[in-house]
Amino acid sequence: MRTCKEFLKTPIYKMAQRHDCAILIASMGRSGSTLLAKAARQALLDNKGCVLGYDFSKHLHKDAWDLKETHFQKGRLYKTHSSKPPCEIPDFVKVIYTYTHPLDAITAIEIERDQFGDVGVKNHFEHLGAEYQPIENAYQADILKYEENFLSWVNGDHSYPFLAVRYESFWEYEAKIAEFLGVPLKLPEYRERKSKKIKHSDEKRAAIDKTYKNLIQTMDDMPALFISSK
Repeated sequence: MRTCKEFLKTPIYKMAQRHDCAILIASMGRSGSTLLAKAARQALLDNKGCVLGYDFSKHLHKDAWDLKETHFQKGRLYKTHSSKPPCEIPDFVKVIYTYTHPLDAITAIEIERDQFGDVGVKNHFEHLGAEYQPIENAYQADILKYEENFLSWVNGDHSYPFLAVRYESFWEYEAKIAEFLGVPLKLPEYRERKSKKIKHSDEKRAAIDKTYKNLIQTMDDMPALFISSK
């Protein structure tokens, strides 16, 4: 016998498909992709997907850690930390790439490790296509392949609608992001990141500035919101 949740999945999918697109949230990780993905999938249901405390929009979410093996469908929300694949992304997929300062991303990983152990951190390395190492090594080398990931998405021509936005600017450009997606996006109230509350030594900051000098400069030179339409 079908449960109420199973019975409602079909109309949920049909409702989301009215927007005639799929959404892919790509990121370097720990840069607001989970927050944005949740808001975007709820917007696919016009923010009416919560029934009796149950969020039906999560049935629209699909992790796409290997984009080469991903079959995109309209009305679905995909999330990845993968670099841009050599294969073509369908033109009905609207891609948003989120990023942040490497120090904030690395600090967020350290916080996760301290709270929950290494399992999630190891998965994060895998999702980025990187070989696992102690996260402390990220201060001396780009072990998470941040620069490769960032440049693979923001550089070159885009055969699909593409928007890149810095995490710290989500709320400033909420209306622009909603317009790009064509959905009534509503972000949660802004809260300061835990990583921003950590006081780093001058040595750690200097190490980050040296290791990620080119990446940080490229990020700073780019507008906080960048749109490239096909």
